[in-house]
Amino acid sequence: IWDFQQEFANYYANTGQIKPGFLGFEWVPASEAYFQDSTGTNQFPFPADQITFMPELTKATYTFYRGSKRIPTQFGPLADGAAALKSFSEVFGRGRYAYIPMGGTYRIIDVAFTTFLSRFKVPGAVYLLDCTP
Repeated sequence: IWDFQQEFANYYANTGQIKPGFLGFEWVPASEAYFQDSTGTNQFPFPADQITFMPELTKATYTFYRGSKRIPTQFGPLADGAAALKSFSEVFGRGRYAYIPMGGTYRIIDVAFTTFLSRFKVPGAVYLLDCTP
């Protein structure tokens, strides 16, 4: 992808950071990321006093699981329930379909999706070390 995005490639080469706006995202270094728990307290997945050791990403250590989703395969009214059940197809990975809602304003709703889960094959291979003295 860098071959086609020279501006972003040069920014990364000169700063070691991903330029804001690359692929349409505002990139945040993982060390600055946080979320709020149910009590409103900020939690840091990568706190300043933690060192994270991870294995190199290879086919032996990391994988993607593809899920599936049933999508409609035709527009319009159907004869009965059996016809409705037959009008769906199971799609794995990424997919897209459109539909027209019944009633109200006429419009087309475009639905795009992806169904995957990235996982380390050996979860115990990731070590989190606290370096607080």
